[in-house]
Amino acid sequence: MDLDVDSSTILYAVGALFGVVTVLYFSREIILNLSPTIKSMLLLGGFAVFLSAGMYMRSAVLQKTLYVLSSVSYLAFLVYTIGKFGFTTEQVFLSLGVSSVLFITLGYLIREKDAGMAQDTAKKIVVGLIAAGLILVAVDVAGPQPTYEVSFVNEVEADSSGQVTIGTLTVQNEFIFSRDVDQPQYRACLYIPDRRPTHVSESEEPSTLSGQSTETVDLTVSIPMKRVNDTRVEPGLGTIPVEEMEDCPETSEEPRLVVAENTDGRETIYRD
Repeated sequence: MDLDVDSSTILYAVGALFGVVTVLYFSREIILNLSPTIKSMLLLGGFAVFLSAGMYMRSAVLQKTLYVLSSVSYLAFLVYTIGKFGFTTEQVFLSLGVSSVLFITLGYLIREKDAGMAQDTAKKIVVGLIAAGLILVAVDVAGPQPTYEVSFVNEVEADSSGQVTIGTLTVQNEFIFSRDVDQPQYRACLYIPDRRPTHVSESEEPSTLSGQSTETVDLTVSIPMKRVNDTRVEPGLGTIPVEEMEDCPETSEEPRLVVAENTDGRETIYRD
């Protein structure tokens, strides 16, 4: 086996590996609370930057390294955009088809037509894209984050098991681009006399909100069945008050539903 590998190739490979990890990490984690729209644009811009840089490189190894980074950036852009913006089946199909044609065309032009790019042109494209990316990041970081307003009802009907609405959450995004939603987390504790408190779950929250928009969602909890002599029966609690507190108390003499903000990272979903 020939293990005589040029030392520069090893360094290029390690650099490419770190580049791939960096792109994938950026696509998966929340960095600087960037807007999903701008984050998607930066990933697509990374594809164009690496591709342009690779097209005028004369070193074959460096050229291949940049093409790898370009391909990974585009793949990260595609996966992130499809997942974040909830593409339909038809949109996913179209995106994959267009991407296939794009890369086949690029491969054909580079290999068969020996397509390249003048250094001055490539430098202008790379510098322009990087400058545009930095401007987008600056605008994004300086832009407003979503605001949240939560209101709870005073009482709920809990005669039977099932979902009951305990309040509403209003999320407002004044930024021109979309924002990730990170609503306050709450724990709801249902108190039934002579029984330990039952922790119940919240409703789902919107994960992304488009620019210049407001969304209001119901906050609901599921009233569980209770057991009498090992038989599951309806709670039959009637109308019970809803109270917002700093934390759920250990016990309560009267039926009530306590809602407390989950600031300590405890799980919000429990089942008896």
